[in-house]
Amino acid sequence: MIHDLKTTFCVLAFLFTPLVVEAQVGGSLVEFPPLDISLEIPETADGKPVVSMDSIELITGEYYRLNVTSSGETDWRLEMPDLLKTPICEWSP
Repeated sequence: MIHDLKTTFCVLAFLFTPLVVEAQVGGSLVEFPPLDISLEIPETADGKPVVSMDSIELITGEYYRLNVTSSGETDWRLEMPDLLKTPICEWSP
C-alpha cells in the first residue's frame, strides 16, 4: 500500500511540475532592419529576362528582404528552388 502511494505521488509530482523548455534559435526573426538584397532583372529586346546574379550568400540567423524588380513588359517567372534548401537537413524519400 505504501509503495502504491509513493508511486502515485511521484506520478502526480511529475505531471504537475512545470517544465522549462528553451529553444536555441540561430537569430531573431523580428530584429529590424532586414538586410536588403536587390535583384533587378532587365529584359532583352525580344523580352527575355537577363539575370546578372547567379548566387546569393546568406548567413543563418540573419533577416533578409529580397527585392526583385523588372520592367514587367513580358510575362516570365523567377524560380529559386535552392533558396530554402538547407544542406544539413536534406531529405530524400
